[in-house]
Amino acid sequence: MSSSKTYPFITVNQTLELAESDMNPQVGHIDLNINITPSVYEGIVNKYLLFSFQGSKVAASNNGELKDNESARRGWFLEQVEVQINPEAAYANAFAMAQDAPTTTSDAKSVTSSVGLSISGSVGAFGKTPTANVSAGLSINNSFTEQLEDFKINNISTNAEMKHEYYMASSSGAPYSEPLDLVNNTVTGQLKGDPLYEVPDLAICNFPLASQAIFMTTGSEELTDKVVFEIYITAVLRYIHKYHDNPVHVSLEDPRHMFNIAHKQTIDFSQYKCL
Repeated sequence: MSSSKTYPFITVNQTLELAESDMNPQVGHIDLNINITPSVYEGIVNKYLLFSFQGSKVAASNNGELKDNESARRGWFLEQVEVQINPEAAYANAFAMAQDAPTTTSDAKSVTSSVGLSISGSVGAFGKTPTANVSAGLSINNSFTEQLEDFKINNISTNAEMKHEYYMASSSGAPYSEPLDLVNNTVTGQLKGDPLYEVPDLAICNFPLASQAIFMTTGSEELTDKVVFEIYITAVLRYIHKYHDNPVHVSLEDPRHMFNIAHKQTIDFSQYKCL
């Protein structure tokens, strides 16, 4: 059986304030917290990196209050978050994304994000599955659970990158996929002037990221050089103003703001040896 060495986390902490002049006095933030765990194994050429976003959060509002939160105006609320990890272009052929989580979900209240990769004496990968020759009896595992009520996840990862899209999926009264869905145009709603439904709590503050991924080297030669990974988070905030063009026709103004974190993380494999 091969011996292994799993090294302490490389921790990435970065905060971005979410604020624009038309959002005043509302201020939010993206709190990026990533743990990167390198693993190496005696007699196995491949090296492995586990990226976990556990602890990362997005808040449209730091104090839990929107600029406007009434029947005709709601905003700025969190509508979408996109998370991506990939090797920098110069290292794109050196790494493959072996496994990621969570899978695509549809408005699940609780999401368990689990990755588990059995390590074998292989020197490459085919798709998302490592090629195997000799079993090493080792594995990389990580699992955690987040509450994502009223949101859905679209997993569009490839062998080259981890990419997850989080979308607001429902309001207080109906499924949500576009701003018009926030208008209560039921019979009861029409009698009240077509008010806007309320947005879920997670669209206002403390939205957690459940993303994680395992990347592995793909070449047959031992990698000892520095490599660079790119990490991206994009948050989309939306503001909806409903008004009537005439007594029966509802119109919307629905501007949005996009906020981005782009981080490059260097990992020096020369310091990682199986002891």
